[in-house]
Amino acid sequence: KHEQSVKDVAVSPDGERIASGSDGGVIYVWKSSTGEVLQTMKHEEDGDLHCVTWSHDGDLIISGSGASKIYVWKSTSGELLRTLQCGAEDSQIVDDVVVSPNGELLISGSEDGKVRVWKLSSGELVRTLEGHDEWVNAVAVSPDGALIASASDDYSVRVWKSTTGEHVRTLKGHDDYVYGV
Repeated sequence: KHEQSVKDVAVSPDGERIASGSDGGVIYVWKSSTGEVLQTMKHEEDGDLHCVTWSHDGDLIISGSGASKIYVWKSTSGELLRTLQCGAEDSQIVDDVVVSPNGELLISGSEDGKVRVWKLSSGELVRTLEGHDEWVNAVAVSPDGALIASASDDYSVRVWKSTTGEHVRTLKGHDDYVYGV
């Protein structure tokens, strides 16, 4: 189905569906047992898709674009519920998104070197975590939701408190870009 490069794939929490996202901003939701396409969604602009994830209840699909936007979709209907703007420029890539274990927060990492924390239910920006000197490639949340980790092209991983945004520590010693946490 995808006509351009697939950038990310995510399995729904129940394992019943798989979301795949590609350049051109297209997301397909597949039935994992049969390969049938259940939904098709497309980013509003022509920007590429860079990441896709599910909410923990499987009700939402969240995708990040190459045009400074995060899209929140209803997984069963494909309806676009909200669009979140990451920064002022329309050319910043949102390279990763993750949902907190309690399902309340959405964390994004972007080309502008910032980590943003959003309320998933409303799309309200809660805080912006700054400290990386380069692109943020990946974000993760600890299983208890207390910590956020971010990986960057500045050869570091930064750890933050999720409730306050306080910088806890920087993990250095990498000899190249850090792409995952």
